[in-house]
Amino acid sequence: MKQIRLLIDFVSDMRAATPTAAAEIATPVLMEIHQQLRNLQTRLEQALSRQLQIKRERMQALANASIFQKSRKDLPSLSTASGSIRNAIDSNDATKCSTQTSTISKNQHRLELGSPQVEECKRKNKHFNI
Repeated sequence: MKQIRLLIDFVSDMRAATPTAAAEIATPVLMEIHQQLRNLQTRLEQALSRQLQIKRERMQALANASIFQKSRKDLPSLSTASGSIRNAIDSNDATKCSTQTSTISKNQHRLELGSPQVEECKRKNKHFNI
């Protein structure tokens, strides 16, 4: 039996023998998407933590600057002001982190609802909590 080759066969990256095989190749694996989401969430949390640490270090450096050391006698409430500024920065960063985490969770939930593989993944991987 002679096999017919189409032009698309020479330019495509992948070839599938059946439509089902093509669908399996074309659709991402749900477990991989979950892992990517977890990786992105971890990276986001680490980045926000680093930014917060940098801001705390800058605030401490400013609080320890000589101009403020000389003025401490004149301005006894400087530590109170720097504390409230630090609290405002912490609150702002926590809000950003919470918003980003919430967005990731919503997107993950939407992904789960739209995926036909959810039930199959739950069945095969009972240890994996979706």
